[in-house]
Amino acid sequence: MDEGLLAHIRKHRDELLAIHHYFWKFLARVPPSRHNIHYLILRGALRRSYSLTRAFFELVEAENFVSAAPLVRLELDNGLRVNLVALCGDGHKVLVHLAAGKRLDKLKDADGNRLTDRFVVNALTGLFPWLPRLYSEGSRFVHFSDVHIFAFDESQRDLADRDTFFSEVAYIELVESFALAAKFSYDFVARYRTKCLGEWRAILPKLQRRTQPPHARGHLNAKALRDLSPRVRQRQDKARRELIAQPDALDASLARILFAHGLLTCKLQSGWNVVDGRFPAIRTRLLNQRAVGHRVALQLDVEVLLPDATLRESFMGIGDNRAAAAQDAMRNFGIGSLHVVLAGLWDRTDHSQVDVKKWSIGKSTWRVYQGHFTIKCHDVASIQLPFELDSQLEALLCSRELPGTLHWFRMFFGVVNRTRITLEALLDNERWDEAEAAIGRLPWNVTQDYFSVRAFYILRRDHEHEELWSGFRTTDDADTADDIA
Repeated sequence: MDEGLLAHIRKHRDELLAIHHYFWKFLARVPPSRHNIHYLILRGALRRSYSLTRAFFELVEAENFVSAAPLVRLELDNGLRVNLVALCGDGHKVLVHLAAGKRLDKLKDADGNRLTDRFVVNALTGLFPWLPRLYSEGSRFVHFSDVHIFAFDESQRDLADRDTFFSEVAYIELVESFALAAKFSYDFVARYRTKCLGEWRAILPKLQRRTQPPHARGHLNAKALRDLSPRVRQRQDKARRELIAQPDALDASLARILFAHGLLTCKLQSGWNVVDGRFPAIRTRLLNQRAVGHRVALQLDVEVLLPDATLRESFMGIGDNRAAAAQDAMRNFGIGSLHVVLAGLWDRTDHSQVDVKKWSIGKSTWRVYQGHFTIKCHDVASIQLPFELDSQLEALLCSRELPGTLHWFRMFFGVVNRTRITLEALLDNERWDEAEAAIGRLPWNVTQDYFSVRAFYILRRDHEHEELWSGFRTTDDADTADDIA
């Protein structure tokens, strides 16, 4: 296994074990008078999760994929069980049920629904959209299935000590999926901790007044007042704005945007961010910084690593400094392509931002994710796009022979000083001369000194069960991911 991949795996292991110790110390501080069914369940789940985590990473480092993969499902089971107790709503009932040695999935909620794994998964999907997929994939490795029958190299005559049939992509997805399952369990523990702290907060001021001298209390109050002052807030806001100019902070900004749409990211050492524990992966880069008068202009590239290609979208940003320019470029990404990428790659579809259609291209049906036209000018109301623009783009794309599973198309039309025209049409990041000529012949009504129009599409072959990137990747078909770890 590559040393870079090993370093990434060990970093994950250390982070997860540190979280275990943190929550265990918190539970150890809970007064005995506050021990209840949730406390007992969390303590047992945390001990089990700690054991699973240590075993999982030992198996991964030994490249024992087939044995490590079922532990993802067992770790996910921890989160399902602690949430099951909350869904039941009757802690005493749960305690009596467990003391009798009965299975938790035999319990029922207040409406009479059996609290099976599938019921709990469906109930929590709104909070954790990735949960059904991870549950299904984890179960696939727990039960004897296709991966156990076909996951071996027929050229090997002896039993191998390492599962080298699985690619490094598969091992990365496996580790990210386990981390996702562990954080699913932590989420409930964190909420339990917040609830306890909320209950204790009422008596905390009295304890502070008894234990702190007057000058200490005054110091704390003065600090709180300083934090609330407008000048301090302005300095803090400026520091946050300047941070976005750094690569790590730019990725952090991207992570916050994706998290707002229900997606969790984890950054690999190569800079790629794995989303919801699996590929495709995404990353950002700042390029081509230059001065424009007294301002700064730069280019933001947002790249998505696909099974057989890299989707790349570029955006220009302008600001008073590098940080402001990066922020402007990220804003342009949010307006121009973000929602199409979310819908086309990760099934997060905001129908107010993206139109989803079905087109027949060749002998196949394609699902098309089309963003709204992005127009920049001084007076949007006075801009009239060619009536035929939408139908012309559809006709051009339907005329192409599209192999594989996924393609993307970008069009940009800009006018400066009513004379200089910039026209660009890219299919899979490659210039498309025929499309540029057809778009240029449309009756564009140039009425302003500057305006631009941008369109972005993702086309995905409409197969009901086809996945964009399967977690079951072998060493033979993972060549495009050589630089991810």
